[in-house]
Amino acid sequence: DFDYDRARRILENVVARHPAQPEPLAELARLYHHWSRSPYKASQKAYGPRADELLRQAERAAPGHPLVNAYRAERALDLADFVEAQRA
Repeated sequence: DFDYDRARRILENVVARHPAQPEPLAELARLYHHWSRSPYKASQKAYGPRADELLRQAERAAPGHPLVNAYRAERALDLADFVEAQRA
């Protein structure tokens, strides 16, 4: 079973040590994005803005980075699907 809290702690540590590296920022953003969509996380509303903040940091660190672009697109598509589902 994957330990998401441990992964978050490790990624937060890597980001603290290497704040200009886009890969750990993007991976951490993706983790927060998935938590923002989880019905099992009590504070899920706080995770979406954190994901967006981390993606912005990653973009500033490496504009056009393929991993950052992929995760930003994934987040945008998921959010669009969520909005569409709310309208239905």
